[in-house]
Amino acid sequence: MGVPLRRVRSESGLVLIVVLIIIAVLMIYTVDMLFITQVHYNISDTAVGELKSRYVAKSGIHILEGVIKENDLESVEAAAFDLTGGSGNSYGKWMLELSLAPFENSSIVLRVEDERSKINLNSLINRHTNTINSRVQKELRTLFELLDIDSESSELFLASLINWIDRPLGEITNDQRKTGARAEFYLGLDRPYNIKDGLMDSLEELLLVNGMSREFFNKIEPYVTVYPPDMEVNFSTAPKAVLVAVLKGAGIPTYENPEGVKEDMAAQIAMRIIEYRQEDPVVNRNEVRELIDEFGPELEIEDALEESVYPSGKSDTFMVTSVGTFEESGMAVTTIEAVLRKSGPISERNVDIMSWKER
Repeated sequence: MGVPLRRVRSESGLVLIVVLIIIAVLMIYTVDMLFITQVHYNISDTAVGELKSRYVAKSGIHILEGVIKENDLESVEAAAFDLTGGSGNSYGKWMLELSLAPFENSSIVLRVEDERSKINLNSLINRHTNTINSRVQKELRTLFELLDIDSESSELFLASLINWIDRPLGEITNDQRKTGARAEFYLGLDRPYNIKDGLMDSLEELLLVNGMSREFFNKIEPYVTVYPPDMEVNFSTAPKAVLVAVLKGAGIPTYENPEGVKEDMAAQIAMRIIEYRQEDPVVNRNEVRELIDEFGPELEIEDALEESVYPSGKSDTFMVTSVGTFEESGMAVTTIEAVLRKSGPISERNVDIMSWKER
């Protein structure tokens, strides 16, 4: 007896449905695999681009290592190195743009800042004696006044900064300023953290110090630093506000000049130094003395120059920002900020990396 026709047709339809389901599943699986493969390819391509941009940016840092090892940027007058658009005087800032040979479609933008064109906040406390450096304190007060920061905010910050940097040492009391935030203040915050009790490692650390706001930080950032190991400022590259602040801080009060050096006199000397830099971009300590003497020997500022002015006029500490770009299927960008310090005589000069940040 044969199989009924209706049953054969029913089983054939069922098989067809199963086959269609299997085909649909396979199509979905295939599409998913293609999508996943494309995603992995894009991720891999992006990762390769980011890696190449990182190496481009790193190459920029090492290029600058070689440049500052063999050259004094204060003497470089080529337009390629000039960030400010001035002629022969960078005021402590230089920029260089170049294409890099190892990878096609890659480029670097290098920005260099002389960290000695700024006032060193870490020098507010003498690292050997743990005592307050009254000269640097006066420099900072003058700078904040020139930048239109109200005295109440600046005094709170200065007192808190002193307590942040000083440390337990011998008979010197830790947290020396009663008006500034102390350890217990920071531990009592909603998100508590410890007071530093030591030198700052980066400028951004200022945002942890009581009395510092983002607006305050943005105003002072171009004029302050934490990197050189002393309080000496390079008069070849310092902007006018820093020159005035250092000159005011260096002035010793006398009977004739109880203020030491008045602000208008400091401003005149600063402008004379800036004019002099137009003719000779390198201004050493002896030349600074001669320029100050033009305004009269009664200023009583000579002795302070030994600690306040960088002797050679050719800096040793630089912040280098290297922006590496690689463009192929997409744009990949890596930014590296590094602090470089050169040391030793020209024949044996070393360049050390003091700080390194990538983003």
